[in-house]
Amino acid sequence: MKKTRKKVSLVLVLVLLVQFLTISIQASQILYERGESSEDNKIYSYTISSILEIDEDNDFISYGFNGSGTEVDPYRIENLNITTSEDHCIFINNVSKYFVIQNCYLDSGRSAIHLYYIAHGIGLIFNNTCCNNYEATGSYGEIYGYGMEIQGAPGTTIIENTCYSNDIFGILISESPNSEIQNNHCYNNTESGILVLTSDETLVEDNICHNNTLYGIELYGRYGYSYWDTSNDCTVKSNICYDNSAGISMFGVNNTIEGNLCYDNEYGITILSDKSLILSNTLRNNEYGAYLDGRALVVYNNTFDSNNINGVYCYLYRSIILYNTIKNNIDYGFLFEAALKNTIYYNCFTQNNLESSSQAYDSRDDNDWFHEDSKIGNYWDDLGDSNEYLIAGSGEAKDEYPLNSCFSELGPIPPIPEIPDIFEDIDRIMKFILNVLYSVIGISVIVAIIVGLIVLRKYWKRKNKDSI
Repeated sequence: MKKTRKKVSLVLVLVLLVQFLTISIQASQILYERGESSEDNKIYSYTISSILEIDEDNDFISYGFNGSGTEVDPYRIENLNITTSEDHCIFINNVSKYFVIQNCYLDSGRSAIHLYYIAHGIGLIFNNTCCNNYEATGSYGEIYGYGMEIQGAPGTTIIENTCYSNDIFGILISESPNSEIQNNHCYNNTESGILVLTSDETLVEDNICHNNTLYGIELYGRYGYSYWDTSNDCTVKSNICYDNSAGISMFGVNNTIEGNLCYDNEYGITILSDKSLILSNTLRNNEYGAYLDGRALVVYNNTFDSNNINGVYCYLYRSIILYNTIKNNIDYGFLFEAALKNTIYYNCFTQNNLESSSQAYDSRDDNDWFHEDSKIGNYWDDLGDSNEYLIAGSGEAKDEYPLNSCFSELGPIPPIPEIPDIFEDIDRIMKFILNVLYSVIGISVIVAIIVGLIVLRKYWKRKNKDSI
């Protein structure tokens, strides 16, 4: 009898253990699919600290931080809990020694971490929690409330931090080119998860940004910032953005948006840019997969899938749209409104806008829905027996060389095309204007000479009369 009870007890223990492991695995899987991690909930042994204000290199020594300030042995600000109503938890200004801020819990008024005009490449911000920083107004009416405020700190590295429930931005980086923002988790911020402003050649990679009121990741400025305060030559790569107004929003030149997953946003990505690459992104289950506005974009190898309105809404000029998958969007797969001189070819359109006769819309007649030289158009799964595909819209556009199968069945992948030359038309216009100016200047000079001669002739006649 006792042996039987022991066996039953052992079986119950094993069953409970299996259930526990199953639940743990399922929870981990859910976190993985949502782009979250149990790492965000780690509990460290923090030391309670008052605010830190560092205005020169010697202050690192005065505070007694470990390290020597070299690249291999930076000063270490670590394992602190700073909770305050003051403007900053950690403020660092005017330093040239290497330092790292790591494993801290920071909750303040204006911004938890504020780097302000420091030397290039000396700062590392690693594995901190910056949260609950509330909206504050500066002396000139500027609005604050940031998890991190990185200003004038070029080459700063920001890795594996969690920034949430801040009243404006999770991470703001401005005037800090050549910086890296990687593997951070930014969520529930009142404005944007990450804002990159006037910080050229910055890398934004492998971040998770969700449930921010406006943008997951943003490259340009608002709130008194000029729309010319752009960040150019940046790379936004392999990020996951969901449940934001827009997953990624970009304004600038020569940027690359590559390999990002954006879903359950109003807009997967919004682009107002020139000469940029939009490569290999997956934009699904948004209201709009993408809003594209600009000149000389290359939109290559993206997937626009199951968006509630359009796959792509375009106001583009001289751009190339190539080798994309556009499928299962409720309205048009591509909608071109006032877009002109674009080339759209070797794309795969399937199951879009099922209640209409066309999967795409074009309001103009000067976009090419095929490649003129190669005579390659796009694949349309509702083509039927026709040898051309009619595009809806007032432009009466059509694909004259539709493909018989989706490109996945057609062989080699086409290379990424070069960014188009957007200055061809501008050069022609400028030459015309210059020729007109030269003509006007030439005529003006001739008229001026003639008038001068007439005036001079009258002057000499009057002078001769006076002398007589």
